[in-house]
Amino acid sequence: MPPSSPGNASVPSPASPRPTPAQPAAHGWAELRRRSGEIPWVLAGGFLGTLARYGLGFLGDPLWILIAINCVGCFLLGTIFALRRENRLSPRDYAFWGTGVVGSFTTFSGAMVLLAVPAAQLLTWLAVIASIVVGILLALVGSWLVRRVVSKQDRKQDRGAAS
Repeated sequence: MPPSSPGNASVPSPASPRPTPAQPAAHGWAELRRRSGEIPWVLAGGFLGTLARYGLGFLGDPLWILIAINCVGCFLLGTIFALRRENRLSPRDYAFWGTGVVGSFTTFSGAMVLLAVPAAQLLTWLAVIASIVVGILLALVGSWLVRRVVSKQDRKQDRGAAS
């Protein structure tokens, strides 16, 4: 595969001064110790995301608020993940925004609790299933938008450097 092909992201393109994407993280206790400096950022982001979800929970019907929160969170996490993958977000910022804020803002378990209630109606089941499908699509849209914007920025930068 040539160095500039999109399938080989770990090899930098000669025309692109951007850093290469981060290598997949190692797992285990050694990795946790190495990344322990991100923990306060995850906690701070988690505090904010939890407050936002808690506050929004009073705005209406719990089912529809939960679905809206999860769909917005899917879009945001898609964009945050893509920004990190494109090296436009530091590991610390990803820990804060992705794992902390959005991770605590969204709740899959809340949807499952609504389904576990014996009186859960067909509408509840359909709404939760639809929100999962819509959430996946929104994550893909968020990721696609970031790639599109980054690609345009890179082309502008390349044209500016060629002048």
